[in-house]
Amino acid sequence: MFNTRANSVTNFDTISDFSILYDRIWLDYNVFTALGATGPLTPSAFWTGTAARKADNQVIYDSAHGVLYYDPDGVGATGQVAVTKILTGLEMTYADIFVV
Repeated sequence: MFNTRANSVTNFDTISDFSILYDRIWLDYNVFTALGATGPLTPSAFWTGTAARKADNQVIYDSAHGVLYYDPDGVGATGQVAVTKILTGLEMTYADIFVV
């Protein structure tokens, strides 16, 4: 579970064995406040690419580099911050992420 503020310099985790079959990413709603209520991540909040494409894309998986980002305002002025390094090329979707 990720329950501390993301900071790609001093608070950056690496998950070396993440499996979309068996594992899930849990994000604490008290920290990742833009994600809203607890439960499964909403489909529109997830994007695969290097950056958000819409205002509601708050969790971005860069499959080429294997980095999961959090961006509280999507395409707004606040930049995305890396949450964790995971494997490249995963077929990750919103269903792999839960707000707890």
